[in-house]
Amino acid sequence: GGPLSVKSQVALALQPAPIAINYLSWLSSQGAPYMQFFLTDRTATPPEYAPHHTEKLAYMPWSYQLNSNRIMHPNHHWHPKARYTLLHPPHQPDVPPGGGFDEGAVLFANYNQLFKVGRDTFDAWSRILSAAPNSILSMLNFTGSPAGSRGLWGAMARRGVSPARLLYSPFCVDKDDFLRLSSGADLFLDNFFYNAGTTGTDAIYAGVPVLTLPGERTLARMGASFAVSLGFTPLLARTADDYVGIALSVAARGGRRAAYLKEQL
Repeated sequence: GGPLSVKSQVALALQPAPIAINYLSWLSSQGAPYMQFFLTDRTATPPEYAPHHTEKLAYMPWSYQLNSNRIMHPNHHWHPKARYTLLHPPHQPDVPPGGGFDEGAVLFANYNQLFKVGRDTFDAWSRILSAAPNSILSMLNFTGSPAGSRGLWGAMARRGVSPARLLYSPFCVDKDDFLRLSSGADLFLDNFFYNAGTTGTDAIYAGVPVLTLPGERTLARMGASFAVSLGFTPLLARTADDYVGIALSVAARGGRRAAYLKEQL
């Protein structure tokens, strides 16, 4: 994702086809007169956003995002070792001090890249972990950002939460491995300013409900798009406090609420 490269922009500016459609590469307007349509949906990009786009909004009937998980990855079912691996991940960037959680801990997860972790998102996660002592946050150990991984441990400690409550699982190159691993989580905690896109639908496909807070930009409304298109809105938060409250309601029931949500999903 991201703005189109210069070469792509030049090619499109030459109008090689009567219609050029902006889709997925950059979930916002390209601001270019040679792009005629922006393919999205009414939840991700409401009609009132039209004046902020040079393209005409073209709406998909459900969610804007199409993927081939069901065809390409049919063996996504829950793996019996997934939860154990998430609670006891190998190859941590460093081993933080502490621990003390049990095998019945509520397992929150977020598998987005670290640049999507804004201060307000991390504040909410820290509040959740602080108020739910028997909970863990699982993230991916992106090999290119070990300093960022360690930095989040420090940020969590400064918020009064033991760094041991944040566990890093190994980065999965293979999509089937990622789907099987993520199936062990109880609840996916979405980012605020830049939601989980493909990662979000991967989590849902693996049977993990996604808690999300819609923002003002399309990039911050992807989770809402998935929830509304599925008709599954109990995890669609209204405010940051509501987001924290919903997560705590899941944690307070010792995973039973998460199991119920998974079954409904």
